[in-house]
Amino acid sequence: MSSKFISQHIKSDEIAPAKHRIRRIKANGRERQRMHGLNHALDNLRRCVPISAQHQKLSKIETLKLASRVVLECHTVCQMHDMGVVNG
Repeated sequence: MSSKFISQHIKSDEIAPAKHRIRRIKANGRERQRMHGLNHALDNLRRCVPISAQHQKLSKIETLKLASRVVLECHTVCQMHDMGVVNG
C-alpha cells in the first residue's frame, strides 16, 4: 500500500468520529431546545386549566388530561347552548 493511501485512510477514520461527535452535539442541542419549548407550552397550559388547592405542579400527563376534559366540557356546553338547553 502506498503511504498516500494509508494517510488518507487514517485521516478519514479520525474525521468520522469528530463529525459524528459534532452531529450528536447539534442533535442534542436541538432536542434540548425542543424540550424547553414543550415544557414552556405545558407551563402555559397549567396556568389556563382550573385547579383547586393544588400544591404540587401537575405532571405533563395530568396537565394534558385535565386540559382535554376542560375542552370537552366547553364543547358540551356550547352544544347545549346551540340546542337552546342552556341560556346565555
